[in-house]
This record gives sequence, structure tokens and C-alpha cells, in this order.
Amino acid sequence: MTDAVHAKEAERLDEPAPAAPLARLVVEPGRSPSRMVEPSGITQAQRAQAPPIELFRWATIAVGFILATSPFEQNRGLPSFVAGLVLAVYAGFRTLRPISTVESKRATREISLEFAFHIAVLMLSGAWLSSYAIVLLPTIALASFARGYVFPLELSLVASAILTIQYDRRYSGNQSDTLQTGALWLGLLVFTSVVASYVGNVIQEQARQQSLTVERLGRLAEANALLFQLNKIAQTLPSSLDMGEVLDSTLTKLKGLISFEAITVMLLEENGYTWSPVRELGNPDQLSLTTGQLPSVCLRALGHQGALIESELGELNGPGLWPNARAGLYTALSARGEQIGVVALEASGNHHFGSNDIEVLNGITDGFAYAVSNARLFGRLRNIGAEEERTRIARDLHDQIGQALAHLGFEMDRAVRAADRGEIMKPRLEELRGEVKGVTRMVRDTLYDLRTDVTESQDVRATMELFLSRVRERSGLDVHLDVRATGRLPLIQEREMWRVAKEAVINVERHAKATELTIRWRCDGQSAEVTIIDDGVGIDATTARLDSYGMMGMRERAASIGARLEIESAPSAGTTVRVTMNNP
Repeated sequence: MTDAVHAKEAERLDEPAPAAPLARLVVEPGRSPSRMVEPSGITQAQRAQAPPIELFRWATIAVGFILATSPFEQNRGLPSFVAGLVLAVYAGFRTLRPISTVESKRATREISLEFAFHIAVLMLSGAWLSSYAIVLLPTIALASFARGYVFPLELSLVASAILTIQYDRRYSGNQSDTLQTGALWLGLLVFTSVVASYVGNVIQEQARQQSLTVERLGRLAEANALLFQLNKIAQTLPSSLDMGEVLDSTLTKLKGLISFEAITVMLLEENGYTWSPVRELGNPDQLSLTTGQLPSVCLRALGHQGALIESELGELNGPGLWPNARAGLYTALSARGEQIGVVALEASGNHHFGSNDIEVLNGITDGFAYAVSNARLFGRLRNIGAEEERTRIARDLHDQIGQALAHLGFEMDRAVRAADRGEIMKPRLEELRGEVKGVTRMVRDTLYDLRTDVTESQDVRATMELFLSRVRERSGLDVHLDVRATGRLPLIQEREMWRVAKEAVINVERHAKATELTIRWRCDGQSAEVTIIDDGVGIDATTARLDSYGMMGMRERAASIGARLEIESAPSAGTTVRVTMNNP
């Protein structure tokens, strides 16, 4: 190490040791706590806890003034008056600009100069006979608070030696009296230094403990602010089952919490080896990759627990997904026991990300992964539901409308042949007109059923009433609707529960051969339950297929919103379908 480095290090070591900042913490949602530290190296806590030295200084000057004006004082006169005036002026100066009790070279220098000043004043005003000799006590106490035990003891010995010699030369002449007076004042100064040093140590320990407590509070406040932000994100992530909305909202939140230049979300396709970019910010040219083509840092992230930082991408750690990346933060997305994707946040500068960024990313990864997984499942369910709906429409068209139209065609052929024979056609045409009206009503009901759905303005009760009125009219079932609702669920949950109930009602209408149907709807805004009960032929669990009567679609719809589907049935004993939803 060079001499210049040694000198610089020595300067650094001679600087005042920074006091642990005892500060008022200010925490607002979405902000890190800030600390307010007093200037000049004196913390708010130290100023509040330090003994009142200035008050002690003024008290000793007041006592000295009383002694100086006492009729029994032998050392009165102009020197005593001037000494009191000088000490009062200095005390006023130090009241405005007190000496710091924090140990430093500057504090030691100022205490030493004050000590020398007081010694000079006492030597000119009578040494130990001066009425103001006790002004040394505040200086000794101040030295004890700033430097501990040794420094004030040294000052006490020096003061006793100088003033005792001065006292002996000018005012005593009696060696025994001189020694007795010097020993008395030395004992008083030493006692003051010991007591003040002990009090100073107690104050410093209290300040240190309070500082540690405040630091812990600061970390807790930072964690609380972070958790507040993450909680807001967690509340928004599951609010949509649309993949685009989930990705856009999450990336927007991340951009406000972590600084990055490019972010890429890669999802694993159903084939198990292709990774496709579903969102890129700053990295628009990203292509789909196989597992073997993924950068090594992404492969390490897939095998790592939590987020992984790479501070120096390049030759040592390999490239990132973004060509300009020199630092990256990577995490795997896992949901329901399997990895579904990887998220890469990258920047062009080395050592760009820190431990706080890891905590933020770890805090939202699980919720984000499940939101993505749910959106994927919902997308598949939508496709399955659309396919099932198309199949049901085709079945309805074939089984009912198609057969009715074929019958109409057959009857019209008979009417044509009857007309060729010269028969009267009016009764037959009126009959055909009635059948056409029936087919028209059948088509209209089918279209109404397809369009009937829960909306923001039309709740489950209103939707059920519209649908069941048509079921009652066309089927002859004795339909009962029992509703007790004091609140509403999120629209997505209500729609899926309604669609499960609708499928169950259609099953009763088409297959159950029932005479009575009861639908119960219960909702309090947090939980809900819909129950469909019929008195039909029931379902034989030993012969019914899993996908018969639309059961697979019903189960997947319930699972997509976290609801529980229960079906209780037995041959000739009717069927009960129950869907239960409980939001945390």
C-alpha cells in the first residue's frame, strides 16, 4: 500500500465516527421510509438525551456570582467582576453554539480550548480562591460525555497541578494548606469526571439501543411499503382471466417497481419443449426457442429457487434473451406443480439489479404464475365451451328444428299431392301454418337461450327468471326459483356459475323426464351457492359417461373459478346439482 493510500486511510480514521441516525420515520403507501437526521453530526435522540451542559454552565456562573458578591468573600474586586463578565459572555456563546458530545477530533479540540480558557480566567481571578472555580465542573463533565474516563481525569490532574501551584505562589505560602486545598479540588474534579463518564456511557448505550430499534423499524417500514405494493398487485392479478390483461397489468406494475430496459415473458407450449414469447418490452425481435436454445442463464433460472441475478452477462455467464443485456434478473413461473414459463428482466449496464429487486420479483412470481395458468386454462375452457356450444346447437338443430322442418317438408309434399287430386286444401294449410309457428317459436327460444347471460346490469336472479320462464312455457315443468341474495360476486364468477346452472337445467329439460324443478340461488357478496333439484329418472353412475349431459364442461367451468361442483343422483331418485363458491 503506498504512502498516499496510508495517509488517506489515516484521514478517514481520524474523521468523526458517524452517530447512528436516530430519526423520525415517514412511511407512505408506495414509498420507502425516509430518515430525518439533524445536521452537525448530532442526532435528534442524542440532543434529547444528552445532559443539559449549558444549564449546568449557567448554574455554576450564577453560584460564582453569588459568592463574588457575598460580604464574606475575601477575593472580591475588579478581577472577580471581570472574570464573571468574561465567563458569562463565553457561556452565552456556547449556549448558541454548544460543543458536540459526539467523540471527534473537533470536539476534543474545543473542549481542550475551553479548559485552557477557564484555567486562564481562574489564574487571573484567584486560582482556588476564585469565586468561579466551580466553572471547571461543566467542562470536566463535557469531556466525560465526549471521551469517556481517561481524558477528563487527565484534565482534572492538569487543572489541579496548575491552579495549586498558582495558589501556593500567590495566595497561600503554607504548604500544608496548599496540599489540602489542591487535594480537595482534585477529588471534586475526579468525582465529577467519574460520575459524568458513567452517565455518558449509560446515555450512549440507550442511544445505541434506540438506534438499533429505529433501524429495525426502518427495515420493517420498508418491508411494509413493499408488501403494500405487492398486495395491490396480488389483488389485481386474479381479477382477469384474459391472458392479455394479466400480462399487461403485471408488466405495468413491474415497470413501476423495478428499473429495467427490456422484459420478456416466455411460456412453455403444450408440446413441452417450445418456449414462445407472449410479451416483450424493449425486446421486440424475440423468437420462439426450444429448450435447448434457451440462454444458459434462463436454464439456470428454471432450476433455481426464486429469482436469479446475473450481474455480468457476456463471455463469463453467457448472453441473455435481449442482445444488449449486460445484467439480468430471471425467474421461473411455476403453477400447479409444473413450470409454465420464465420471466427475464434485463439492462445494458453491469450490476444493475439488487437484492430489493429480487424481493419484489419473488413477491409477485407465484401470483403471476397462477394468473397466467388460470388464463391459459380459461382460454382452453372457452374453446371447449365454444365447441360444446356448437355441438349443442347442432344437436338442437338436428333433433328438434331439423326434425320439425323435415316433418313440414313431408306434410307440404302431401298437400301438393292432395291439391293435384283436387282435394280441399284450406284445413291442411291451416294445420301447416300452426306447425310453422311452432318451429318459429322453437328457433326463437333457442336464440334467446344463447343470448341470455349475466351482465353488470342484469344479475343472476333476473337472468334465471327470463330463462326459466321460457323453460316453464315450452316444457310444462313445474319450475320454482328460490333466491336469497344480499350481494354480487365478480362478474366472471357469476357468469360461470350461471352457465353451469343453465346446462344443468337443460339436462333436466331434455333427459330427466321430470315433472318438478327447483333452483336455489344464495349469495352474500363473498360466497355463493346455486342448487338445481329435479324429481326425474336420475343418473346411473355405473353407466353414465364422464362427458355425458355436458358434465365435463360443467366441472371445468366450476374449476376455472375455484368453485366446487357436486352431483348427487340415483336411478329413479332425481338429481341434485350444487355449485359452491367461497372467496377468501
